[in-house]
Amino acid sequence: MTTITLHNAAFAELAAPLVELGLLSLTDAHVADRLGALVGEDDAAVLLGVALAVAAPAAGHTGVALEQDLVRLQQALREPTARQDTELATRALQLLPPQPDVFARMVLASRLVGDDPATLRPLVMTQGLLQTHRMASYEARLAAALRKRAIALPLAAGQVAALGDALRRIGGGQTRNPAQEQAVVVAAASALSVICGGPGTGKTTTVRKLLLALRAALGEPNLRVALAAPTGKAAARLRESLLAPPSAGQLDGLDEGERAWLATLPTSTLHRLLGTQARTPSRFRHTATDPLPYALIVVDEASMIDVALMCKLVEATPLDARLVLLGDRNQLASVQAGSVLADITQPPAERVGVDGALQALLTAALGPTFASAPLAARPDPLAASMIRFHQAFRFQTPTLGDVIYAVAAASEWPEGSDEERRAIDDVVASVQRPDPSVLRLLPHGEAAKTISPQLIEAAAAVFVAAVAPVLVSGHPATRADEATALRAIDAVRVLAAHREGRFGVSGLNAQLSEAVQARLKLTAAESRQRWWPGRLVLVTENDHESGLFNGDIGVVLRGGERANVLFAGADGPWRVPAASLPAHETAFAMTIHKSQGSQFDHVYVVLPRDDSRLLSRELLYTAMSRARGRLTLCGDPALLRAALLRRVQRATALGSRLWTEEPEVPPRQAPP
Repeated sequence: MTTITLHNAAFAELAAPLVELGLLSLTDAHVADRLGALVGEDDAAVLLGVALAVAAPAAGHTGVALEQDLVRLQQALREPTARQDTELATRALQLLPPQPDVFARMVLASRLVGDDPATLRPLVMTQGLLQTHRMASYEARLAAALRKRAIALPLAAGQVAALGDALRRIGGGQTRNPAQEQAVVVAAASALSVICGGPGTGKTTTVRKLLLALRAALGEPNLRVALAAPTGKAAARLRESLLAPPSAGQLDGLDEGERAWLATLPTSTLHRLLGTQARTPSRFRHTATDPLPYALIVVDEASMIDVALMCKLVEATPLDARLVLLGDRNQLASVQAGSVLADITQPPAERVGVDGALQALLTAALGPTFASAPLAARPDPLAASMIRFHQAFRFQTPTLGDVIYAVAAASEWPEGSDEERRAIDDVVASVQRPDPSVLRLLPHGEAAKTISPQLIEAAAAVFVAAVAPVLVSGHPATRADEATALRAIDAVRVLAAHREGRFGVSGLNAQLSEAVQARLKLTAAESRQRWWPGRLVLVTENDHESGLFNGDIGVVLRGGERANVLFAGADGPWRVPAASLPAHETAFAMTIHKSQGSQFDHVYVVLPRDDSRLLSRELLYTAMSRARGRLTLCGDPALLRAALLRRVQRATALGSRLWTEEPEVPPRQAPP
């Protein structure tokens, strides 16, 4: 067994097997050991609890429930995997504290732990979770900032009437949607609103209505608006969605001035909106003391925002501005710590609904027969600002939408219940029915040893058809050709849960690259080039100098080592020298996490050969909901079922902070 050198020898003996087995990182052990040395805490069990709390954010949690986490460690050691050293696991199990409740009490009694972020102890016990001071502070500040924003922004009687008139005009009287219009009124009259719903439920259409109706109601033709998202790709998609031609009958009443105004609204990443500072990237220029200079701030893909970034965003938004968060609570949470959107959109049932004043406002704006929001048993301004959409409009085929929403609906049942299992069984049965034009389950090839050749060839054919117009030798591509190619590369994408391995992104990209090169009939010399023509690349970091952001996808043009990469810009296609690209990777296949904020006509989701704890309902829902028209799942039905029954459970205290205490905010005033 590998030994580790720590200040505390007893803790080193306890931590060493856990580190070697991958159940604890060496860095976390060193941090706990150092904290113990600083305050004179020498109990090895206490330092283990500290190490678990320090480790929690890397796993997405904002804290650790000590008793449950010790039980988890014990179970992991009693049920070792085939690759786990059984003797080492037995040794680690012998060294762990045997009684979870005693272990928790010992840690909480330590001088390292306080009961409030104001105590300035390294760790804080909050709502049953042991947290680092940093995580506890972020959640406490965010909860306070959200509660502070649960206030009404006053609208004069004329403004309320103008808001309703604008909504009726914009809809043209053809396709008025009660849920969307109620959401617009709530967002217009509130300092905070959260619009939550699955793909295609009309979130972006609602935002477009809000922008235009609020501009008209306030009489501000140059209304100061900021549109943002966590990644550059998501921000670009938000802009595209707002500027896309409305569906038949939607927003018929727009005049040319309104259409032109929408086109002027800039979109950016959240980091750029808040003002990233090169020397201190975790701190921003805009804070509570230097707030954002906008009257309306709309943030898309809120499920991707971690607790630290959300805290800084909410604190930097002035109380007289409207903050609108859009997202899908069933998607994957941020890769960083927290599950903010899920936490803030789960108010107690008795608080769901509106109070009498808000109902009166809805009636004044929309009319008595159009405004029918339910009254809450215990009205809560924060809960009233949570708006959930259920009806989908986007999917090209009802079969695809039905299956994706069935996955989301399964989460409404208690975990492990018969109803949940039946719902998932129905989903697995649906994707096994032969419907290759829309939805299907494709098995892996050669007894699950290889990726299906059908997948590789089909995806490669689409990629080649997309990029061929800009790669035809001797025929310079026009800007129209370039724009068409950039749109067409989103026709298909292969998504995987893992980065490495034959069934991961690295293996898939190798196979797809070879198939694309063969179809493009590249020469041997061209195929060996790093910047071979036709290669898709995904930018993986924000780079303000080049104007490229995390999530941007481009295609390499001919040129060898002096090749350019073609990207879609706000003003049309633009070329970036390949040599000046920020961090990037090949993008024929990408991880499901990286696909968030994107949409593709046909999505292939590749499951690994063996089960993995990484596979979860949230992961597969996110992957499946990237598809606009066709979805092909690749793998074993039993593995698909196991993954869909596994939920991601993040340990956080934000929801408890928000919803277990009675709100202390002034009541909303009825409209004049």
